[in-house]
Amino acid sequence: MSFISTPRSSAGNFLLLLTYREPGKAERLARQQAIRDGQAKQRYLVLETLAELKKPHLALYLIIFSVWWLMFPMLWDVLPKYIEDWVNTAPMVQFLFGAAGTHSTFWGFFLGMDANGQTIQPEGIVNINAGMIMLTCFLLPA
Repeated sequence: MSFISTPRSSAGNFLLLLTYREPGKAERLARQQAIRDGQAKQRYLVLETLAELKKPHLALYLIIFSVWWLMFPMLWDVLPKYIEDWVNTAPMVQFLFGAAGTHSTFWGFFLGMDANGQTIQPEGIVNINAGMIMLTCFLLPA
């Protein structure tokens, strides 16, 4: 059994759309009809948006994601300095290439190593995650 999603199995999810019922549709259509009949006034979109922001569940959602997007750039800004100051990458290089390190320009480029081939630079470690994602996406069939 494969755990990788195939286009056929993903397309099967569209069948679930047939069971979806939009919440509040009847009330919204009744309000639109009342506006057309002149029984109600159309409010400005900005005022409706501000009224929606007063709902507690939406406010909580916005707070959670605001904190996430505050922390996410900090990861990219602070992590390289943390690695530079506190992480000794020489044991990783010794494990991969031996005590002398490597002088291969290929590995030096792809791992973001220093000119001596003895340590991995912080930007190399940060890019390992993106590199592994791309490598596995290209190697594993869809």
